[in-house]
Amino acid sequence: MQLLLRRADLHRHEKNWQAALLDYEKVATTQPENQRMLLGRAQLYLDQNSYGAAAEWSARLLELHADHANALVIQARAQSGLGNFRSAVRFYDRAIKNIDNPAPEHYLEHARAILQIPDENAGSEAVSKAFAEAIAIIDSGAQRLDNPVSLHSFALEQELQSAKPTAALKRIDRLVSLNLRLFSWHLKKAELLISLNRLNEACLA
Repeated sequence: MQLLLRRADLHRHEKNWQAALLDYEKVATTQPENQRMLLGRAQLYLDQNSYGAAAEWSARLLELHADHANALVIQARAQSGLGNFRSAVRFYDRAIKNIDNPAPEHYLEHARAILQIPDENAGSEAVSKAFAEAIAIIDSGAQRLDNPVSLHSFALEQELQSAKPTAALKRIDRLVSLNLRLFSWHLKKAELLISLNRLNEACLA
C-alpha cells in the first residue's frame, strides 16, 4: 500500500492527475481513512484549483485528526479560493498554531485572507480593523521566523497603500536596524520622505 501511495504522490507532483487519482482510489477501496491518501487527494484537487473538492477531502481528514496541520492549510487555501475568507482566516489561525515550522507564505496568505474580508460596501472602521489584524499577523510571523524580508515587505506595502507613512517609516527604521538589505531600505525611506515633502530628512536618510 505504501508503494501505491508513493506512486500516487509522484504522479501528483508530475501533474499526472488522472494516474494519481486512480492510485488514490485504489487505496481508498481498502483503506478509506488512510490519512496519506486523504491528504494527497485533497492536495491534488487544490493543485487543480478544484477548491470545493479540496475542501471536501481535507475536511474528511480533519474529521479524523482535527489538528492535522497540512490538512488545515489545504482547507484554508480552499476556502480562500472559494471566496469564504472568514472561514479561511479561522483555518489559517488553527494551521499556524499546529505547524512546527511555518513558512512566511502561511502568514502572507493568512494576512491576505483577512484583508479580503471587508467587501466594497464595508465602512472605514471594518477596513481599518482588517488592516490592523493583518499587520498583527505579519508582525507575529516576523517575530517567530526571525524577520524574513518578505513579511516586512508585504507589511510595508500595505502601510504605504493605506496612507500610513509614520508606520511605514518606523518599519523601515526597524529593517535598517536589523541590517536587512540596507541600501534598498535607505532608498525607500528617502523616497517616502520626499513624497511627504520632508526634504531635509530625505537627504540624511
